[in-house]
Amino acid sequence: MAMLLEDIVRSVELWLRLIKKPQPYVDPNLDPVLLVPGIAGSILKAVDKENGDKEERVWIRILAADYTCRTKLWSRFDPQTGRSVTLDPKRNIVVPEDRYGLHAIDVLDPDMIIGRDCVYYFHDMIVEMIKWGFQEGKTLFGFGYDFRQSNRLPETLERLAKKLESVYQASGGKKINIISHSMGGLLVKCFMSLHSDIFEKYVKNWIAIAAPFRGAPGYITSTFLNGMSFVEGWEQNFFISKWSMHQLLIECPSIYELMACPHFHWQHLPVLEIWREKQDSEGNSQIILESYSPKESIQIFKDALSSNTVIYDGEDIPLPFNLDILKWADETQKVLSHAKVPTGVKFYNIYGISLETPHTVCYGSAEVPVTDLPELRFCEPKYICVDGDGTVPAESAKADGLNAEARVGVPGEHRGILSDHHLFRIVKHWLKADSDPFYNPINDYVILPTAFEMEKHKESGLQFTSLKEEWEIISEEQDEHDNMVNRKPFVSSICISQAGDDQSSPAEACATVTVHPQSEGKQHVELNAYLLGGVIASVFGWGLLLAFHAKGRRKVRVSMDIPRDSTLKSSENGMSWACNPESTDIIIVGAGVAGSALAYTLGKDGRRVHVIERDLTEPDRIVGELLQPGGYLKLIELGLEDCVSDIDAQRVLGYAIFKDGKSTKLSYPLENFPSDVAGRSFHHGRFIQKMREKAATLSNVKLEQGTVTSLLKENGTIKGVQYRTKVGQELTAYAPLTIVCDGCFSNLRQSLCNPKVEIPSCFVGLVLENCNLPYENHGHVVLADPSPILFYPISDTEIRCLVDVPGQKVPSVSNGEMSHYLKNTIAPQIPPELHDAFISAIDKGGIRTMTNRSMPASPYPTPGALLMGDAFNMRHPLTGGGMTVALSDIVLVRDLLRPLNNLNDASSLCKYLESFYTLRKPVASTINTLAGALYKVFSASPDPARNEMRQACFEYLSLGGVFSNGPIALLSGLDPRPLSLVLHFFAVAIYGVSRLMLPLPSPKRLWTSARLISGASGIIFPIIKGEGVRQMFFPVMVPAYHRSPPMA
Repeated sequence: MAMLLEDIVRSVELWLRLIKKPQPYVDPNLDPVLLVPGIAGSILKAVDKENGDKEERVWIRILAADYTCRTKLWSRFDPQTGRSVTLDPKRNIVVPEDRYGLHAIDVLDPDMIIGRDCVYYFHDMIVEMIKWGFQEGKTLFGFGYDFRQSNRLPETLERLAKKLESVYQASGGKKINIISHSMGGLLVKCFMSLHSDIFEKYVKNWIAIAAPFRGAPGYITSTFLNGMSFVEGWEQNFFISKWSMHQLLIECPSIYELMACPHFHWQHLPVLEIWREKQDSEGNSQIILESYSPKESIQIFKDALSSNTVIYDGEDIPLPFNLDILKWADETQKVLSHAKVPTGVKFYNIYGISLETPHTVCYGSAEVPVTDLPELRFCEPKYICVDGDGTVPAESAKADGLNAEARVGVPGEHRGILSDHHLFRIVKHWLKADSDPFYNPINDYVILPTAFEMEKHKESGLQFTSLKEEWEIISEEQDEHDNMVNRKPFVSSICISQAGDDQSSPAEACATVTVHPQSEGKQHVELNAYLLGGVIASVFGWGLLLAFHAKGRRKVRVSMDIPRDSTLKSSENGMSWACNPESTDIIIVGAGVAGSALAYTLGKDGRRVHVIERDLTEPDRIVGELLQPGGYLKLIELGLEDCVSDIDAQRVLGYAIFKDGKSTKLSYPLENFPSDVAGRSFHHGRFIQKMREKAATLSNVKLEQGTVTSLLKENGTIKGVQYRTKVGQELTAYAPLTIVCDGCFSNLRQSLCNPKVEIPSCFVGLVLENCNLPYENHGHVVLADPSPILFYPISDTEIRCLVDVPGQKVPSVSNGEMSHYLKNTIAPQIPPELHDAFISAIDKGGIRTMTNRSMPASPYPTPGALLMGDAFNMRHPLTGGGMTVALSDIVLVRDLLRPLNNLNDASSLCKYLESFYTLRKPVASTINTLAGALYKVFSASPDPARNEMRQACFEYLSLGGVFSNGPIALLSGLDPRPLSLVLHFFAVAIYGVSRLMLPLPSPKRLWTSARLISGASGIIFPIIKGEGVRQMFFPVMVPAYHRSPPMA
C-alpha cells in the first residue's frame, strides 16, 4: 500500500509539473529599468472623496469617454501652485500603482478588445524586456503621472524621487536605467536639473526616446487651435472628441511646455501662416499670406481663443489662451536649459526619422481666406513638413543640449517606435542585457566572426602570412526570394604593395573578398589574403569596409522641404493647377445638400470640380428643413456653418412629444458643446442656395445648369457624363471620378446600386403663420392616429406642419377630400395652441404632398464612379436625419481622397473607396434604423401589442435622465452608436412588459407581453438586416474597412 501511495504521489507531482505554467526566464544580473511615458501615456483615475474614495478610470476608457473627460478631467490652472485643478471639487486625479507602476503605462484601456493595439503604450516593450530576463517588481518598473501637469511640478518630481529610491531598494541597491518616451524626456530632464544629487545617486543610464527637447511646433500649434486625437483611424470614434480634448489641453501646463523653444536656433524656423483678407489704405481688399514666428504666434493664439468657453455644471467658463501658464512654461524652459548629465551617468538619445512631421502650420487659402481669427478653431490646418516621427521633428529631438554617449535616428512613428524591433535591439545593447561587442546600433547590423585561420611561413627568406577569415553579417532586412536565388556571389580582389628602403624589406598584400547572397537574414563574407611584411592591418580594414558596403542595407529617409513659392501654388493635398488648368478632377451630378456641400469641400482641398445641376434656381421643398445638431457639427467641420446664417434659420434645442393630451420635453444634450451648437430649421431652398453660392466662390469649382442623361462607360469604367445644357445642347464631360448626388428621384442610380425603394407613407405639408409652438425652439411630434404629425419653425413667423399619411395614396387635394381629412381627422388631435392656425392654413390652401422613401445602401462598386446622398441611401424623414448622414458621408469621402495626388487609376481608386461604404455604416445605419423603427413605433396600430409598445415608448422617454438622454443623443446625431440604439429599443420593450405584468400578470397580459417582444424584434431586426449586421456592428471585420490609399 505504501508503495502504491508513493507511486500516486510521484504521478501527481509529474502531472503538476506538466500542467504548471512555465516560469519566465529571469536574469538576476540585470540592472533595474524604470519606464517613463509621454503625454497622455498614463492611466488616470478619479477618486470620489465624498463616496468612500471610490475610484473610476477616466483616462483612457471607451464607454462614456467624452462625457467622462468633460466632467472629471477638465480643469483650470492655479497660478499660485502651478497645478491644473479639476473642475469637479469632489474628485482627485491619481495614477494607479498596480504592478509596480507598470499597469498605468502598459495597455491604457485594458477593457478594450477590438483594436486594442491602438491603446498600447509600453506594452510591447514590457513583453520584450520580460523575454530578456527582466522581472516586474525586481528589475522592471513604471512611473505614470498626471500628464496634464507641468513637467516641473514639485508634487510630480517628489513622487519620482520616491520612486527612484524604492526601485533602488527593491533591486538590492543597483543603479537604475531610465527609459523615457516623448514628453517623459522633459520630465526626466527637469528632475535631473532640479535634483541632480538624487539623479546621480540612483541613475546609471538614461535613454530618451522621441523626446521633444525643443518642442513639437506643428503638433502643438494645431492642438491649441483645433485639439488633438489620441488615436487615428476608426478607433478614434470611441475616444474623446478633438473638441473635448482641446478644452482639456488649453489649461494644461505640459502642452505649453511643448511649444517651439523660442531661443533655439532652428534650421527650419516653424511659423504659423494665415491667409488673411485685408483692406489697403484705399479701401481695396487684398488677400495676403501672413507669417508669424513662435513668439509672434502667441498673439494669434490669444485672439483666436479669446471667446473660447465651455459649459460646466450649467456655468459658462471662459478658456482663453492662458498667459499665466505661458509664464510658468517659460520658467520651465529655463530649468531645462540648465540641465547637465551628472558624472557617472550615461545619456543616450533615440529619435524618430523618415516620416513627414508637421512643422509650419497654415490656415485658409488664397481662395478662402480667414476673415476672423476665432474662425481658426473650426478651420482645417495644412502643414509644411520636415523629417521626424510624425509628431516631433528630428531637429528638435536631436537637440537635447546634453553630453550624449550616442544619438541614433530610427525610422518610425512617434508612439509606434516603442514597438520597433530595431529600437529593441538598440536598447538591449545599451542596457547590456545582451552585451554584443559586434553589434552596430546606429546601422542595425551585427558583424559576427565565424572562422579565423592564420598561418606564417618563410619562402626564399621572406616572411609570408596567409589569412583566412569569415564573417556573417546579420540584419533584420532580407532580400526578396527571387533576387536571392538568382544572385551570384560578389567577388572583389585588391593588391597593396610598398617598396622597401635600405632599412626595411618590401611589403605586399593581396586579398579576395567574397560576399555571398543573403539568406534568412544572414550574409556570409569570406576574406582570403596572403601578406608579405606589415600591411595586414590595411587589408583587414579594407576587407571589413568592403563587407559593410556589400551588405547593401539602406536606411531611407523621407523628408520634404517645400519652398515658400511652391506652397503658394500648391493645394492642401499637394496638387498643382499649373500642369493643366482646363482638366477636371471630379464631376458631381446634382447640387442639393450633398452635391453642393461636396463641391465646396473638394474644391477647398484643391480638386477641380465640375457640378452639373438640373435646376440652379432656389428649390422649394417641404423636407430637408431640419438639421440635427450632429449635422451642424459636420457643417462646422466642413467650414459651411455660415450657410445657416442670414436665412432666418431657427435654433432647435430638442423635441416635445404629445400623446393623449400629455406631453414631455426632450432637450438635446448640448451642455458640453460650444454655445453655437444646436439644431437648425429653415427654408430648404435658402439653405441650398447659400451652399451653392459658397461653392461658386472657389475658382476651381464650376457650377453648370444641365440635365445628365447618362454615364459614359468604357470597359466597365465610368469616364464621365453626357448631359444636356439648359439651352438643349448635348455635351460630354470627362473626369477620373464622377460622384452621383442627384437625389431621391435619381435616374442614374440603376447602374451603380441595387435600389430597393420602399414608400411607407406620404407627408402632407402646411405652413402655419402667426402662432407660437407650445415649447419654444423645439420640434413637436404628435403621436396621432393613424401616424405622427410634426411641427417645427422654419422662420421667425412660420411653422412647418407635416402630417404623415400611411401608404402611397393620399386624399385628393383638388376635390376637397384632403381638406376634409385634415379638419375632421387630424385637427382634433393637435395641441390646442396650434389648432386655429392649423385650420387657417388649410383654408388658405397651399397644401403640398410628398412621398416618403426608404432605401438601404446597396452599392455596386464601379470604377470611376461613386454614389452619395439620397440617390444612394434614404430613410424615413420623421427623425430629420438625412442631412446629417449626407454631411457625415462627405467628411468621410474628403478624408479618404485627401492622401491621393491623382485619381487616374480607376481600378485602384474603386477598390480603395469601397472602404467608404463600410466606414459610413455605424453612423448612417444607426440613424437609418432609428428612423425606420421610430416611425413604426410611433404609428397607431390595431394590434394591442404594438399600441402597448407605443405607450411604453412615450412613458420611457418621459422618465428623463438616461432614459431620454440616450435616445435623444441618437436622434440628434451627437452620439449615433448602433449598440446604444439596440439597447434603448429593447429597454422600451422590457419597460412595456413590466407595465403589463404589474401589479398582477394575467394570461392575456402574458400573451400581449410575448407579442410585444416579438413585435419589437419584428420591427428592428429586419431593418438591421437590411443595413448589414457585420457592417453596422463589426465594421472592422469587413476587409474593405482596412483598404489603404493606392500608391501615386
